[in-house]
Amino acid sequence: MNVENATVLRMEERGERSVYMAVLCPRNGVVDISKRISSTGKTRLPDLFDDISANLDSAKMGSLKFMGDFETTSKRTGIGNSYEALRHASSIALCSMKNGRNLDSPEFLSRTLKMALDSIENFHAPACAHLKFLYLLSKNEGYAIREDFYRNLSPNEQKIFSFLIKTPVAKLEAFESSAKVFLDSIESWISANTDLILE
Repeated sequence: MNVENATVLRMEERGERSVYMAVLCPRNGVVDISKRISSTGKTRLPDLFDDISANLDSAKMGSLKFMGDFETTSKRTGIGNSYEALRHASSIALCSMKNGRNLDSPEFLSRTLKMALDSIENFHAPACAHLKFLYLLSKNEGYAIREDFYRNLSPNEQKIFSFLIKTPVAKLEAFESSAKVFLDSIESWISANTDLILE
């Protein structure tokens, strides 16, 4: 099995000699991977939020895959330089991992995830990127986020919300506080009105 441009959503040490990873692949959805660590401790590993391509071997039982060598196709190490950036990126990654196993076509989720992480990496508006991610995911999954959530906002709130969704994240740094308010509201709406799992 091959994974191409798969985004690392989770990394966890298991025992002394292996690292568990969950990645989101545009073609295969969420894939669980184990990577052996050499006794010398010099094993190369991807970083959280990296995009990687690799050939995987299947276990005899279960869905776990084993990874040998890999290629890093995109790195996002800048996310770790800010607590707020890391917090929002981690929430987006967890949402992708929880929901990516249940989607018929993971390509949209993968593309939307990468767009959100790139925005968090390159700009200083992580809450805005997070808000856009949840809105686009809900809308793509067919939930009535515009017909219900949006229409229940006040006219002034609708104006601000539309601006946040339609404006590139690069231009939204000054609107982080507004995005955080809407983010709390949209998370509550998603939890009450959809099957999407946020945490």
